[in-house]
Amino acid sequence: MGRPAVANIITYGTLGAKMVIRDVSRVHNLPYAEADRLAKMIPDELNITLDDSIAKSAELRAEIERNPVTREIVGEARVLEGMVRNTGKHAAGIIITDTPLEEYVPLTLQEGDVTVQYDMNAVSKLGLLKMDFLGLKTLTVIADGRGERPPHRGSLV
Repeated sequence: MGRPAVANIITYGTLGAKMVIRDVSRVHNLPYAEADRLAKMIPDELNITLDDSIAKSAELRAEIERNPVTREIVGEARVLEGMVRNTGKHAAGIIITDTPLEEYVPLTLQEGDVTVQYDMNAVSKLGLLKMDFLGLKTLTVIADGRGERPPHRGSLV
């Protein structure tokens, strides 16, 4: 089938705790340095939420209690946290079908490439063939087919 049956997979970037504080602060015309100071009060933990940050950071709790502007920013940020902020292309994932993809999924152009508008979890649930060409598991299958060891992680071969 060729080109009409192959596309990249979209990724969705969401508003994390630090990013949403910076974005809401910008909307409130808070100086960058002040927004950065607030964002740095959020602990450096992967996927930490604003609620968890407030529970863990005495400095952030005190700032919220002391400063009505901070309280308003954090209140608005809590509403927006987790929402989609931007889209991108999966680093190495593609979808392959036996008929044109437009028969299965919505498509868009990203950086000149056709991209499926469903993320990798959604396309899997639809039963579409998803290939991750940089995954170690995929590299092992390819290498096993040639009787070779898989390349070192990070290799482009």
